[in-house]
Amino acid sequence: MSRWTETVILLAPASAWQDDEGEWHEDPRPQREVFCNERRTTIATLAHMRSSDIRLNNAVEPMDLGLRTELEIEVHTIDYEDEDRCVFRDKEYEILYAYGGGNTKMLGLSRKIGNE
Repeated sequence: MSRWTETVILLAPASAWQDDEGEWHEDPRPQREVFCNERRTTIATLAHMRSSDIRLNNAVEPMDLGLRTELEIEVHTIDYEDEDRCVFRDKEYEILYAYGGGNTKMLGLSRKIGNE
């Protein structure tokens, strides 16, 4: 049974823009805090899913980017808007993949190997 007692801060993709002088600026990432549940991920969990069921946030394989899935969190589907990063328990993660339907989505959280 899900308790929904933890929270995650979802970070929207940063937006960059160029001013009249050609200087690039980056706006702060919009962020929202939502309730979540932690789930432990296993290879067996992912092996039972079709690749079309998972939306990958990166176009290449995770290990090619130096990423590994550390954990999964469950969020309400209505709360997830294709964010690509989050902060969970004071650590910043990349959202490597999202899957699920109905009321909840599972998000695979990863950190760069070596930056732990």
